[in-house]
Amino acid sequence: MFLPVRHAIYLGGLALAAGAVGVLAVSQLGIPSSSARASTELVTAEDGVVQTTVSGSGNVAAGTDDEVDFATSGTLRHVYVHQGEHVTKGEILATLDATSAQLTLDEADATLVAAEDTLSDAEDGSSSSSGSTTTTGATTLDEDELAVQSEEQTVKNDKLAVADTTLRAPVSGTIASLEELFPGDSVQAGSSSGDSSSSDSSSSSSTSGSSSSGSSSASGFAEIVNTSTLTMSVAISEGDIGEIKVGQPATVTIDAVSGVELAAHVTAISSDSTDSSDVVSYDVTLKLDQTDSRVLSGMSGSAVLVVDQAAGVTVPNAAVAGSGSAGTVTLDEDGKDVERQVVVGLRGTTRTQIASGLEAGDELVVSQPLGAA
Repeated sequence: MFLPVRHAIYLGGLALAAGAVGVLAVSQLGIPSSSARASTELVTAEDGVVQTTVSGSGNVAAGTDDEVDFATSGTLRHVYVHQGEHVTKGEILATLDATSAQLTLDEADATLVAAEDTLSDAEDGSSSSSGSTTTTGATTLDEDELAVQSEEQTVKNDKLAVADTTLRAPVSGTIASLEELFPGDSVQAGSSSGDSSSSDSSSSSSTSGSSSSGSSSASGFAEIVNTSTLTMSVAISEGDIGEIKVGQPATVTIDAVSGVELAAHVTAISSDSTDSSDVVSYDVTLKLDQTDSRVLSGMSGSAVLVVDQAAGVTVPNAAVAGSGSAGTVTLDEDGKDVERQVVVGLRGTTRTQIASGLEAGDELVVSQPLGAA
């Protein structure tokens, strides 16, 4: 049975209209996307070392920076060094006039000799006595012995006073700064508390002398910096500081010197935290085991600290699925993907150690998602 012509035309128009709507929908919504795609690559299990690391940034500093002061007051006699000069540990930097101190020592020596003679005579008298030693005699002998001991201590102190008139370098390094003083100037004993006692981190002051006037600053008579060894203080986040231990190795890179990587190790961990913009961190001190003439004190850089490492069969992290010691890898066996259970050792920053289940040379399939097509 045939439809009337007008009906056929009507249906055809509906079909055309439907087609037009379909084209319009595709043009507005686009072609339906396929599922997310992934690329695969083959990687080879290798013998190597897996590391877990923590990173931080900071600034390079001189290995030693010591402020040196005289331990006694006196008149400056001679300065043997100048700013910028390299000195070795124990080298004489400057001296004070030791005339008065030496005279005091000579007098103490003479007094000691006299006390020893007195004690010797008392002992001889006691040993030659025919009768028993009296209480008075024993008391005198004891007093003579105490006198000798006292004079011996006096001589010891006076010798130290003479030695203190010579200022020696406590460490090897370069004279970074030096007080502008001249022979004849008065020098006060260095003291961090402002009195005349000596201190390791002391400061010295001077009054006007025949050649110059004014007083020294609180920076010390001389400052010695050792740049042959360098340190670096890096800030480590509170989440990572628990993994840091003294002695751990590190690698240091310097921002201003490209291509330079210097070996270092952890020497100290601060127990005091720093809070900057609600970010808590701790300072870790590194000693650089290698040096480069282009690396200078004060330069900024970053450090990668090795907190753990293990040797064995290793694969890229992406090749292992699972968590903890249980893992799954996909092997390529004659073009076929075969899953295998493995025992995972250390999961490093970029690679994972496989404790068992793989051998070096095994080929694995690694899938990387590419996203929607």
